[in-house]
Amino acid sequence: MITDNSYERGKLYEEVWSEPVTTVAKRYGVSDVAIHKACKRLQVPVPPRGYWAKLSAGQSVAREPLPPYDGPKRIRRISLSSDRPRPTTPAKSGERLVFLEEDERTKVLQLCDNLQVKDRLTNPHPLIKQDQEVRAEHKRKERERKPFNYLDSNYNSDHNYWSTWYKKILDINVQPDDMTRAYRLLNAIFHVVEELGGSVKLDEKERHTQIVWLGEPMRIRLRSKEHDLALMIDDYHAPRKNWRDAKTKQLESEAGSFVIGLLECAHALRTLREERRREEQLRWQREQERREREERQREEMERFQSLEENALDWQKARVIEQYVGELEKQAQNETDTGKRDRLLNYIAWAREKIAWLDPLVAREDPILGKRYDDSDEDDDTLEGDGLRKSR
Repeated sequence: MITDNSYERGKLYEEVWSEPVTTVAKRYGVSDVAIHKACKRLQVPVPPRGYWAKLSAGQSVAREPLPPYDGPKRIRRISLSSDRPRPTTPAKSGERLVFLEEDERTKVLQLCDNLQVKDRLTNPHPLIKQDQEVRAEHKRKERERKPFNYLDSNYNSDHNYWSTWYKKILDINVQPDDMTRAYRLLNAIFHVVEELGGSVKLDEKERHTQIVWLGEPMRIRLRSKEHDLALMIDDYHAPRKNWRDAKTKQLESEAGSFVIGLLECAHALRTLREERRREEQLRWQREQERREREERQREEMERFQSLEENALDWQKARVIEQYVGELEKQAQNETDTGKRDRLLNYIAWAREKIAWLDPLVAREDPILGKRYDDSDEDDDTLEGDGLRKSR
């Protein structure tokens, strides 16, 4: 059975602190472990051990507050029950294939409920024809290879032999006497699956029989034990995996149920794939946001460092400017003409360097060039990023 639940952080917090987790889990149709996992994912605290006992004893117990959290406020969880019921009779129509539209569900249920396995193999599916031809050819070659030595220890009529000594088309492993019945059963299933939009394929690499439905590949197998047949959907996420001969009925009467099981398995796989895709998209989005945040932080730090350097240069310019002012006073009081001229030349040179150093002036020096790069600015003001020091 598939349970598809949406957990909202604030609501889940109120629920687990209002009732025991086991009670909340029953309402969601999942185990208490699933509720604990959802709480962990959403960072929802749960009551500590002994909380409910203290509460029932009339003691005042404080709730642990819901902590700050910047993750998703809602998550969706799809669970597959490990103790799935295996009914001997079909479920009510309203309980099957609920993920389909009403008209489509009606069509599928009508075909599956009326699916009958014929007493003779007619209109065999192409894969069944290929499988018959391959098995017949293999038997012919074995007869030619060992016409008299049937007692050889490597040769026996057990069905395991046929599954290991050649590349079969269909994943059938039954007693030789059951092959015709196996073909009739699979032929009915293959035709109705394709009529409903699915497809039957051979996995060339693994030699598996695959049903592809809703874009999801599923491996199926047919086995026998003492002439009792068993159909299997070999996928971990299948809501139901096995259909078998029973004392009261044969597997042929379960062919329609098996087709429904395939469609439910395909829906479960597609739902899980979409959930993984959404989670991957969310991870990608978070990674993009993290990179953008780091890039903004890097740019902001560069701007701040530029501001800091500009401020220090401005401060240096003021110190030098104050020093040059004192030199001017000294030059005015100098009586030695030659010494005064040298001092005035030095002051003029110093003022050029102040204009080069001061970020508010940022004059280009004929020898040192530009100290600040203002090529990115629209005008000479300090709007935007301000002046940047040349590297």
